[in-house]
Amino acid sequence: ALLAAAPTNAPATTVTIGPCTGQDYSGGTTTLPPTDCEYVSPAQVHLILAALPDGTTVNLAPTHKAFICERPPGPAPASVGVPACGNPVSGSPTTEVSTSTLEFRVTSAGPGLAGLDCVLRFTGVPMTTLTGARTLGTSPQVFSNEIKSLKTAGITPVSNCNLFSSINLKAGTTEGLGTPSTGTTTLTQKSDGTWLIDSFFDVFYQVDWVGSASGPLAGRSGTNTGTIHMVASAKVPTLSEWGLIALVLTLIAAATILLRRRVFARRPAVA
Repeated sequence: ALLAAAPTNAPATTVTIGPCTGQDYSGGTTTLPPTDCEYVSPAQVHLILAALPDGTTVNLAPTHKAFICERPPGPAPASVGVPACGNPVSGSPTTEVSTSTLEFRVTSAGPGLAGLDCVLRFTGVPMTTLTGARTLGTSPQVFSNEIKSLKTAGITPVSNCNLFSSINLKAGTTEGLGTPSTGTTTLTQKSDGTWLIDSFFDVFYQVDWVGSASGPLAGRSGTNTGTIHMVASAKVPTLSEWGLIALVLTLIAAATILLRRRVFARRPAVA
């Protein structure tokens, strides 16, 4: 196998799994996939490229995020506020259509590849999911979910790795894979009306790749299948977002100090 699931002793980076929250809609549920959450692996390292020189590994740690809802085929929902990803109806399965970003942090070890640390990012990845029947307006709501289709074919990834001349990933029985990518979702309504989302998928995937002619994988290629466990987590701010947060907090602090100085300056002197 040229691409296989990471063994238990694979190097890992700690991933913080935070509570995932979705907004309430008029039908008494929330939209899926969760637009403000990400799907990550608690073990972080999911995939390892094998068939490399002895002692060499390439680890790909994926994050599935930035879900953008697209209205599925068929009549538009009649009620305002129903999520565009689907129109959940009590007692019936729901098809949700979205695009997303699939990002891999690529690290390595071994001869010729030691110290590799780069990013492989696919944007606009189409995905179709099927969620099981639920009873709207109740809490908790527990139901099955399945990725019917997810594929990166035709999408050129943004990368600074110089590893692949092409790499395509797909999942879902609609894409011709015999093993479904299934999981379970539990929605629990909070006191403020929002929904706590506890969701996971066991994703059965296929990856086809060809090494870049000018990179360390030149002359190598492969196809392999495997299964990875993905869990919904609160979105982790990027470095640029942390910078914006820091700027806002700095401006608030500066404004507070300036206001206090003005207040003290206006107070009458004590004789």
